[in-house]
Amino acid sequence: MQRKVLAATDKSDRVLLVGHRKDRTSYYLELFPQWDFEDVALRGDIHSTGIRQAYFTGSGRCAAGCGPARG
Repeated sequence: MQRKVLAATDKSDRVLLVGHRKDRTSYYLELFPQWDFEDVALRGDIHSTGIRQAYFTGSGRCAAGCGPARG
């Protein structure tokens, strides 16, 4: 991820990582000390775990935590 961000930005650009420190599973937010971090409150039923699972499995489907169901 860091390589992709570096390729898409200039050295003078500011990178801001936005997230929520929910519990010990949020450790990955500390892995990017070179970027600024904005801790935000939870917003409804949206959780990055579900979004990451859908993205990285390639299914495009989110079982839970991707916001309100749309139909």
